[in-house]
Amino acid sequence: LWKSGIQFNLTDNSTDLNTGILPLIPDYRSYDLGAYSIWQQQKENWSYEIGGRYDWRPLTVRRISESVPRTIETIDHDFHQYAISGGLKFDWHSNFKTGLNTDFRLRAPAINELYSSGLHQGVSGLEEGDENLDPEQSIKILLSNNWSAGQRFFVQSVIYFQRINDYIFLQPQEEFRLTIRGAFPVFNYEQTDAHLWGADILMN
Repeated sequence: LWKSGIQFNLTDNSTDLNTGILPLIPDYRSYDLGAYSIWQQQKENWSYEIGGRYDWRPLTVRRISESVPRTIETIDHDFHQYAISGGLKFDWHSNFKTGLNTDFRLRAPAINELYSSGLHQGVSGLEEGDENLDPEQSIKILLSNNWSAGQRFFVQSVIYFQRINDYIFLQPQEEFRLTIRGAFPVFNYEQTDAHLWGADILMN
């Protein structure tokens, strides 16, 4: 069984000048054109799945310069994202199944990670992006077991491990910056290599 599709998104973000303050993120326009394909097959107690996706995301940013006199700067980015995944599932019994999935993906930084600059009201802190961030590269492995007793009881256990190169995260800085609205902690978007692992249990 093959499943394929395409997707297109257009985002056009512009500032409301009547607020009288600089925005947290600048004006920008992004296009996102993606295509994906999934192949699935079931044979006796086994089922297999292989999939892939590719996204092209050009991004144009218009921001106010930090230098004086103030000017409007236009910056263009051209991001390419892709993901490859595979999985298999084995039915031990009609009410017990085991699945193993793995995927590799490339994720481009989001607009707030690149260009945040100012007070984020939701966290009461100053956020600063980095326009030179690199895309994240990650590989994830997930092992799951599903068990059910009739239609009234269900248990799922999941064990996962994920390695992320150039993981993007919000790093608190050792400073409070004084503004006309008060003193606020400062957070910078930075990158590091990260390992994420754990286990989840769900019962219904």
